[in-house]
Amino acid sequence: MLLGLLFCNNSNAALFKPGFYLFGIKLNGTFSGYEKVACYVIDNIKGQHNGVKINTELLDTNTLDMLSELADKTLSDSYCVKPKIKNPDFFNYKVSYYPDSKKIHTIEAVHRKVFSKPLAGSGCIEHRDIILQAIIDSKSKKGFKYSHGYNPSTSPSIKNSTYLKKYGYEVEVEVYCDYESKLILTKPAKIVDGLLIELGTSREEIKSDYFLKIRVSDYSYEVYQEEKAKTKKKILQKTDTDKSGL
Repeated sequence: MLLGLLFCNNSNAALFKPGFYLFGIKLNGTFSGYEKVACYVIDNIKGQHNGVKINTELLDTNTLDMLSELADKTLSDSYCVKPKIKNPDFFNYKVSYYPDSKKIHTIEAVHRKVFSKPLAGSGCIEHRDIILQAIIDSKSKKGFKYSHGYNPSTSPSIKNSTYLKKYGYEVEVEVYCDYESKLILTKPAKIVDGLLIELGTSREEIKSDYFLKIRVSDYSYEVYQEEKAKTKKKILQKTDTDKSGL
């Protein structure tokens, strides 16, 4: 009877969210059920390929605590966590969640293999399609069926995202090749009549080689706005400021 109601009424279907997991992390699960860890910095990786060893450095624990405190105050809500099911081919398991309920709406991870530039011929696109098809196949066994978007088993499209649905509950799955970048300030100069003349400050973008990334999400802008308003109200109510006469 319950299943009949779910199929007949889309509004009821939206209330029922069957379990969708990535690395043992549950979409729409509560963030408090996972241990926060520092993310690896990968914007300085270049020229180290085939997953032999990637040049990563951990943010120290004090920085993580400081960022956690700052995020709570700014309604920013994205952290790396320790997965329930660890895959040696992936790292930087990151979750994003709604500010009031702390329900997880997005899960991300990064593949350890580094793909050299240029993108064409690097193998990243081919590997991306294999991973995406593996997710589609795995979730279909859990009752999540292909809804729309890219289907690597039937389409030659270069798009890298698809939607899977069960009982009206839809999840977006993205697998994509991306690079990390950082801006550095440089001060070019030239020698004129034996004097070193600075030419001003310029900005230079340093790009890493390509990484394969996974992202699954049931994010709702409307839900986020509602929860943000609730959280702001709670923050204002907690303030120690004397409001008499205001």
